[in-house]
Amino acid sequence: MVESASLERMCAERHRRFESCSLCQKKERMSFSLESTKKEYNEKSVLETYKEYAEYGLWKSEKCVIKKYFNKADKILDIGCGAGRTTIGLYEMGYKNIIGLDIAEGMIEVAKQLAKERKLPVEFVVGNALELPYEDNSFDRVLFSYNGIMCIPKVKNREKVLSEIYRVLKPGGIFVFTAHDNEDESSKKYEKVWAEEMAKWERGEQDPNLEVFGDIIAESGNEGKVFIHISTLSECKNFIATQAFKILYTEMRRKIAKVPKYEENNFGECRLFVVQK
Repeated sequence: MVESASLERMCAERHRRFESCSLCQKKERMSFSLESTKKEYNEKSVLETYKEYAEYGLWKSEKCVIKKYFNKADKILDIGCGAGRTTIGLYEMGYKNIIGLDIAEGMIEVAKQLAKERKLPVEFVVGNALELPYEDNSFDRVLFSYNGIMCIPKVKNREKVLSEIYRVLKPGGIFVFTAHDNEDESSKKYEKVWAEEMAKWERGEQDPNLEVFGDIIAESGNEGKVFIHISTLSECKNFIATQAFKILYTEMRRKIAKVPKYEENNFGECRLFVVQK
């Protein structure tokens, strides 16, 4: 199996709702950065999509993991909270010492409005995960859901975010995140396409907008041009190892809890990780 063969799995998942992706056609040269990501997630159509996600709430698998590893008294930071899907969901489960943080101002405005409509005093702030505005050892738990950490362009940026999360967590604190896993059995049917994609990289014929194998740029009618890095389990373990985290638990979403139809239709399969400082 190709080492980081996850690109095509994402392609297949996203083709259910995306018009095209970087595997399927050549795109104009563009620079994906935090600013461009921020701009995309402030688009009206994207805000509307994430508002719908927030109204749906937490995944069944997320609830299972949260109940096992989070305590009601924990101080929680929800990074990449979007329109508040996980932040509001956690608050409604009784985890009330929580802050939702996102780089997109539009997302935070939507989240605040949803919380106001439900009469929930949830704190939402605009912030950059590369420079978290908190002191060392500030939080008991940190969450970065819906593959958000892998939507950050550039390896160095993703590693910087992980180091920031490690910094703000208290000793013994727990970080929960999700990522795609191309080593999972659900990806085996895409091995041939992944091998072809790897061959492009070996020949130097890959999309020039991509930094490393596993990066893709997908285009959606709802989400615009979206960057995401598709990882493998071994790659995620190496990523986690850049900080002194201990992996407590990891499993595919579908194996944690039965996936409801809405989640199956709107959120691609992924792996949940629970790691401890």
